Amino acid sequence: MASLQVDAESSRFLDTPSAADDNIPLLPTPVSTPLTPIPSATPPNVRQDPPSQHPKNAPGAAWEYWMDRGWVWGFWAGVGAIVVAIFSRLLSGQGTLFSSPACESALSHGRWQPGPPPRYIPDSCYLYPYTKKESLQCLASSRVVFIGDSTARDVYNSLKTRLVPGASTAGEKHADLQFDAPSDVRLEFFWDPFLNRTTVHDMEITNGGKTTSNAKNRNALMVYSAGYWFMKYSTDRSGGLNLFKRNLDMILDGIGKAGHGDPVADETLIRPINPLVAEKLDKSRRKSMTMDRVNAYNLHLRRALGTPRSPEDVHVPEYVYRLYEAAAVEGKTKDGFHYDANVLASEVDLVLNRHCNRKLFRGPSAPGKATCCVIEGWPDWKQFAFLGVLAFFGPLAWWCRMGMKRWGDDSGKQSASLTSRLLPSETNTLLLSKLWITLVYIFAADRTFIFPRINKQFTTFQFTILTLAYIIAGLLTLRRQKDTAFLNRHQTDEWKGWMQLAILVYHYTGASKVAVIYNAIRVLVASYLFMTGYGHFTFFYLKSDFSFIRVARVLVRLNLLSIAMACVTGRDALFYYFGPLVSFWFLVVYVTMAVGHTRNASTPFLLAKLAVSALCCSIFINYPPIIRTIWGVLASTLNVNWDVHESTFRLALDQWIVYAGMLTALFALKLNKGVILSSIQSDPSAWSTFKRRAILVSGVTLVAYALFESSFSENKFAYNKWHAYVSVPAVVAFTVLRNATAGLRATTSRFWCWVGAFSLETFLLQYHIWLGVDTKGLLVVWPGGGWWGNFVVASVVFFAASEVMGDVTGRLVEWVVGKDKKWAVWRVLGWWVVLIVWNLV
Repeated sequence: MASLQVDAESSRFLDTPSAADDNIPLLPTPVSTPLTPIPSATPPNVRQDPPSQHPKNAPGAAWEYWMDRGWVWGFWAGVGAIVVAIFSRLLSGQGTLFSSPACESALSHGRWQPGPPPRYIPDSCYLYPYTKKESLQCLASSRVVFIGDSTARDVYNSLKTRLVPGASTAGEKHADLQFDAPSDVRLEFFWDPFLNRTTVHDMEITNGGKTTSNAKNRNALMVYSAGYWFMKYSTDRSGGLNLFKRNLDMILDGIGKAGHGDPVADETLIRPINPLVAEKLDKSRRKSMTMDRVNAYNLHLRRALGTPRSPEDVHVPEYVYRLYEAAAVEGKTKDGFHYDANVLASEVDLVLNRHCNRKLFRGPSAPGKATCCVIEGWPDWKQFAFLGVLAFFGPLAWWCRMGMKRWGDDSGKQSASLTSRLLPSETNTLLLSKLWITLVYIFAADRTFIFPRINKQFTTFQFTILTLAYIIAGLLTLRRQKDTAFLNRHQTDEWKGWMQLAILVYHYTGASKVAVIYNAIRVLVASYLFMTGYGHFTFFYLKSDFSFIRVARVLVRLNLLSIAMACVTGRDALFYYFGPLVSFWFLVVYVTMAVGHTRNASTPFLLAKLAVSALCCSIFINYPPIIRTIWGVLASTLNVNWDVHESTFRLALDQWIVYAGMLTALFALKLNKGVILSSIQSDPSAWSTFKRRAILVSGVTLVAYALFESSFSENKFAYNKWHAYVSVPAVVAFTVLRNATAGLRATTSRFWCWVGAFSLETFLLQYHIWLGVDTKGLLVVWPGGGWWGNFVVASVVFFAASEVMGDVTGRLVEWVVGKDKKWAVWRVLGWWVVLIVWNLV
């Protein structure tokens, strides 16, 4: 027969589709090699890779060492980083573990980043990107007043378009402006370039904090900004500085009389004068508007106001001046003193973060939202309680076990026997200890302010370098192995490995803003689910093992770490969506194959089941009231609050790819048995022609998909409507091309396979110990190392912890579910009761 056919006894054509391996080493990986039952004596996630085939000095030897032993050092390096960071934080005096560093200082030290879109970001905290929704929520039922010259008007217009995107900014240059936004927010701009409109100031000082017919709502923000007109039109020797001082003193005296009991605004800002770019000023301004005068004016502002003692104090926002300093260096001004829209938008972000974060982001959820200017971020008591319970059954129980082994005697036999029954075994206490250490690191990294977290900013250079790095690393570790089966274990581990690396780079660099990259990553996620359908279908078809213990082990393996992380971070388990997503599709495959499983050998019957299953799932997914009702029942009875929109979005996005995997598995099974295409397989020439045509069609399909996908380069959301359909032929075409020859099937990259073996853990742990702020930002473990230095150190710890957790969670499955099939139901039921009670408390 042709090259895909093998002898009937070995059935190696179908052996080890790693998408169905008992280790469940990957993201959506099914769980158990189709032809191998789950071994009761072997821990379910211990990788048993063959010895390295590289000599010590061969290319790739460094990768071999790291993959074999390096994770040990990386894991303990992470433990050391926690300890050092905690002591550094406590000794620095910068806030507490659960409140952010000084707001002014954090916002004042940053850098200008290229787009899209260009923006200014702080160096030591995550600046929340305020949208219309959060901005209106913060400023609801209030006024925001701007008083001054054209620089005040520019900020007014920028905030206006933030509250109502697309709002017109046209209007008279030297006139007052008003705008009513949704949520009863009123913006007002008063043209007062010399800060001497006493009627305006008296009105605001008298009524700004009260409800009157002229000032309906309280002033949330009052912003003064002026200076250039003093310089340009004053004729005294001071260049207008003396007049500026007198008028400023008048304003400050009025604000001071209002006092703290009934201030004119919740927050009053007197903006520093923007730095100038002299070469861009026109001739009429160069003589009067100079940086010496700008510095003199700003120096007086700083001396007159000083450093704010509380967020409500009238102050000069130093962070605003630093923003414009960075923008001036970048040349982001056309006339030398008015700056472009991106600079103004960044100023609005800085001001809203200072003003709104302490209002919107308080309590346990604060570190997962923003880290700049967060006043309170104390975790919920349940987070501490969970870590405490795990510490008792982990490190403390392990220490007790070691003590019993070292100091045990006859007099302690009775107590030792009782302890043995209550505590996990020595092996399991060690596994729980490693889990506890990792969860403490997660908690410290993303639920305290021990480690800074900063904003992502996509750059083509960083994305390209990191992409080339993992591709080159994979190519340097290519190897030949004996298994040439279709979708063999090594090949699918490799597939999941390089896809996971692509997803990690995508997340770390913030590439989701680029539609073409976003669309490609969507296909990679679909590929994981394709392997889920392929692997589980193959297992159930060949083994017909529909036992409860089988299902329990798969579900526990997929969700154990995400549930533990949810308990520590205060999130729900659905937030770490991949485990629940794959669990759903596993159960779909299970139910589809279990119903009438005695007739699974009948192809028509099996195809009919698949069709009915697909129809039922389509109705369930695409008719929101069904999920909304189920989620509503869970919320009212078990206090489980899951997002209906997010759930339906994730399910609908890949609603057909799992069935494509199941059909591919059925085709491969029938092809292997010679049930289909037998006449072609028996003729070498015909089989060769068939393969060439299949390869050609697959190649054309991938090219067509690439062209189609790139047509959505401006709108990634439009692509989502097509993804469920176009991803199917793209993934199947890649599968055909990757398995086109025996040589291709036998050649895999050890580096990619290594990552593939614990890709579920990398997907989960990236949320908090590689990224930060629940994936929205980046974790900084080496503040002085720059972007690249921090990336290297954080990555070593991250991949080390991921491999350790891949081993730990895989082996803990047996402890959670148990070995005895009779007691497995009761053990799992007991764990469910614990989770339900925990959720209700």
